[in-house]
Amino acid sequence: MDTKKIANDLDSVFDINFIDTIEFKPNLKYADTDSTYNILKLPFSKFDDSKRTVDYSQKVALDANIKYRNIFDTLLLTRANINPDFNFMDFKSEVVAYRGFFNTKKFYALAKIWMEGTFYQELEIKKTGGQILKADCSDITFNLLTEIYKVLTIRTDLKNMNEIKKIIFHDIKNKYISQLGDGINNFRFKEFIIPKKWPLSEKKTIPIHIKGAMLYNYLFSDQLRPGDSISLVQIKLSKDLLIRHTYNNPITSKFQIPIELMDNKLNVIAFPSDSNFDEEELASIRKLFDELGIKIDYDRIININIDMKIVQFEKLFEGIHNVK
Repeated sequence: MDTKKIANDLDSVFDINFIDTIEFKPNLKYADTDSTYNILKLPFSKFDDSKRTVDYSQKVALDANIKYRNIFDTLLLTRANINPDFNFMDFKSEVVAYRGFFNTKKFYALAKIWMEGTFYQELEIKKTGGQILKADCSDITFNLLTEIYKVLTIRTDLKNMNEIKKIIFHDIKNKYISQLGDGINNFRFKEFIIPKKWPLSEKKTIPIHIKGAMLYNYLFSDQLRPGDSISLVQIKLSKDLLIRHTYNNPITSKFQIPIELMDNKLNVIAFPSDSNFDEEELASIRKLFDELGIKIDYDRIININIDMKIVQFEKLFEGIHNVK
């Protein structure tokens, strides 16, 4: 390793004594913030006086600062290579919550009663991570997760873990499976489509959602193009019937799916994201689906929109008896 070269490279980026030239704060080299959530058992009811709850939390943060400062002064400052002008840590209470859940480091939700100086008269959910915030979340998945988040955070009447587990994994799950089944049977695509984007850049291999868009272009209307927003629907199709269809209905555009991509791996069709089909258009789609042996894949849609989204909450109930 050429340490001299590295030193020269660093000097070209950071001038010697550059710390003293930073305008924002002369002694600041860089700063970063991170959060940790402490679960406290309060010696009083949370909602008797929310301001009292916040004051209690502020005192906990102050106590943490005092203890850290004591360690810093008596241990780190004397035994570590630390400059007190350039090393600083501060604890403060940022969010005070009535209730919440944590799945992973960046996947949690909290029912806020206070956040950075603002008191909430009604509980408000602070959401971080999780499928509920992703752009490719279907309407039915969003509604499912929203209901689960409410049960876990702002349903203050629910206190028994067995009851909460039953509501999530039985009542809510079955409710949305029933809704989804009805939506699939009636071709209400808006409820379960997965939003995607046809990228402008070309790729070595064509992604499955682009194949689905090209299939739509061929079967219905040659209108989808790179840069367009599209919506995925999982399907099963007959490769032979689809290829046979091309004998009388030849492919006319490079944005329509070529015959070599009409294989058994083609398991989605992508509609325009703003599709709002009327009854006549839906009847036309149904007719062509029937003629070509295309079926909406009920099991995959249920799995993608519900099963895969609800399973992420199982770890919250480890040790709780199974719900039947």
